[in-house]
Amino acid sequence: MKKNKKYKLNNINKNINLSIYNIYYINSENTYKYYIKYINNIYNNKNIINLIKNISKKTNSKILNIYKINYKLKFNKKNKIINRTKNILLTFLYNNNNICIYTYIENYSKNNKIYTIRTDINIYSCGLISPLFYINIILLFFKCDLININYNINGFTKYKNGKKYFINKKFNSIKKYINKNIINKYDLLELNIYQGNIFNIKMIIKKINIKKYIFKNLFKKYILNKNKKNKITKLLFKEIYEIYYS
Repeated sequence: MKKNKKYKLNNINKNINLSIYNIYYINSENTYKYYIKYINNIYNNKNIINLIKNISKKTNSKILNIYKINYKLKFNKKNKIINRTKNILLTFLYNNNNICIYTYIENYSKNNKIYTIRTDINIYSCGLISPLFYINIILLFFKCDLININYNINGFTKYKNGKKYFINKKFNSIKKYINKNIINKYDLLELNIYQGNIFNIKMIIKKINIKKYIFKNLFKKYILNKNKKNKITKLLFKEIYEIYYS
């Protein structure tokens, strides 16, 4: 019996959205200045474009165009307001894929000591390369505390005999596409709606190394004080769990 042949054109759209959170402890205006400096050094367009180039290289894709907007954050003593959106990049790859990256930064407040940087990454594909293959590259780059991944499959493509297929191949979990070394660092919660080809996974860091959350030049005065260290750790976990459980 002959197998049904598919058309060469793939009309299935695969959309993956990653919301990535990094948490930091900021206890003064002075610390906040270092926080802004850190953001400008790490979350600048040059680094984000290098990430996209790395994705392009590892997936054998060619970058056709990059549209970018970059806002350099400045500390404003009067109202402490900074731009909420740090950079916007829209990148087209030749395999019918495109990537959008947005970074959201919290504003300064004396009543708040825990600050969150959220990076949203949207990847659309109607090509042969699944956006799921980008996950590990992205997670290794951002080294995040919290991760929320949504993966949707929309549309259909027909066989030449008119029969429709709604998914490229059998798929039941995002987890299978995440490196085991990354998986081992997180607790996972999956919620999948198979009838609608909708898949979700949430990941929360298992262990906190407080050095990561306090800037190096300010860390020494905390490391000797166990009570202070425990207090900061509790604040960090409180923020992480509030975001994780929405």
